Amino acid sequence: MLQVCLNGAGTRAECGHLPMSRDELAVAAKQAVAAGAEDIHLHPKNLDGEDTLEGARQHRARD
Repeated sequence: MLQVCLNGAGTRAECGHLPMSRDELAVAAKQAVAAGAEDIHLHPKNLDGEDTLEGARQHRARD
C-alpha cells in the first residue's frame, strides 16, 4: 500500500505549498491518487492553519 500524507502537522510558514483548504486538499489528493497513492492521510486545519479535531473541519476536509 502506498500512503500519502498531504499536509502533516506543518504550517504554511514552513512550506508555502502546503495544502490547507478543502479545495487545495482535493487537488493534492487527486494528484497523489493519479501518482499511485492508495491511502490518504491528512491533518484538518482551523482558520489559523493549526491542526484541529473540530468535527465540522474534519467533515469539510474529508468530503
